[in-house]
Amino acid sequence: MKTKLLIKKKFLFLLLMLIFINPVFSQWCGSKNIRTNIQKQPLTNQLQTKQQSNEILVVNIFFNILDSNYSSDVSEQECKDAVENINSYFNSSNIVFKFSGYRNRYNQSLTSINSDADFNNLRNINTNEDNLQVFLIDSFFGNSGGRAQFPGNYLALTKDYVDTFVLAHEIGHNLNLYHTHHGGPAEPDPDIPAEAIDGSNCATAGDLICDTPADPLLISGSGGNINSLTCTYTGGGGFNPDTENIMSYTSTECGDSFTNDQGNRMREALLTINDLQSIQEDKSILAEPIEISFERENYQRTYQGDCFEVSYMEVYNLEFQKGFNYSIEVTTNTIFGNNTTTYTFNSNEIPTLELNQDYSYESKITNYSDVSYNKSGSAGFVSYIDCPIYFPLNSHTTKPIQSTQARKIESGLYVAPIHDKEKKEIIEKPKILIED
Repeated sequence: MKTKLLIKKKFLFLLLMLIFINPVFSQWCGSKNIRTNIQKQPLTNQLQTKQQSNEILVVNIFFNILDSNYSSDVSEQECKDAVENINSYFNSSNIVFKFSGYRNRYNQSLTSINSDADFNNLRNINTNEDNLQVFLIDSFFGNSGGRAQFPGNYLALTKDYVDTFVLAHEIGHNLNLYHTHHGGPAEPDPDIPAEAIDGSNCATAGDLICDTPADPLLISGSGGNINSLTCTYTGGGGFNPDTENIMSYTSTECGDSFTNDQGNRMREALLTINDLQSIQEDKSILAEPIEISFERENYQRTYQGDCFEVSYMEVYNLEFQKGFNYSIEVTTNTIFGNNTTTYTFNSNEIPTLELNQDYSYESKITNYSDVSYNKSGSAGFVSYIDCPIYFPLNSHTTKPIQSTQARKIESGLYVAPIHDKEKKEIIEKPKILIED
């Protein structure tokens, strides 16, 4: 009996020593025992059926890039790629993320998170609760790489982890998942004990999930207990942890998957936790473009009296989210009739359409049943007369003059802003010299 107790004490001592000498690796997630006040709806029979079904649950995700100066080292495309990456991890749980935006937020003091208060104050930077808010920062106190509101609708991640499974790990906390080593000596919890090696108390201990084996704490790096080349556990002690589980502290080379029960717990969180309701959308939004840009091609203006004849080709560029298989049926409308073309894109392509005629389209994601979106729009050749206000730059008059007024515009130099056809924005500010 004393021998067994001595072995246990030695194992615990070695484990704590490993934690101490590998702080960067063993503590890269700061989401430990930080539970928020959970307001839940009851899991009714209807919700339980939805939780256990194959119906996809769609979550909007928005990226806030925090920079200490006026330049950014994370691009919008890198964030779009990150969404594609996390979707590959959550696919088995039928949870899908929709990229809903990216913004650089310059000259931010919170690019370095040095306290719990700093982390909590991140939410004041973007208070929109319609999206899961990701804040990409430079550094955390305690050498952490990420931290999430647990459960909740925002997280922070250091920028060097954006292309790893660590983003999916923090989202797992948002969706009410614990670490697989939770409750053990590396992460004690007064309310939740450590999971027994044989899993006999799995429903009420550790991460509260029964298809994740007991985990003493996976430690990567020099002196750790996981071989990052083979993703095998080398720590002994009778444990056989899942070295590929995203909610463990496995190496960035090995983290790859959630279990079925983890997926069910996350789906239950999305269906029942109030703070997670607003970040979800109907599945049809997946087939909606993530970006619509507008161009004026062959822009021309001709000076006619005091007005301008303006013409250009109106072109819309539609970009859809990468990572799915698409079938997009586009109908263009011309004076010669309608023309319908079907475009297909595979998951490795960035689906884009260039539309320069009046159009309608229906986009379908063929990975899922009944995920479609349809829209129509106006494009094509535009020609109109714009009679702008002349603002004096160097002339005898100092007052702006409306060109359509029945009064002579005095000689001098003016700027005459030209508006688009609907007078919603200025598209050019030509300087006009009026001579006697």
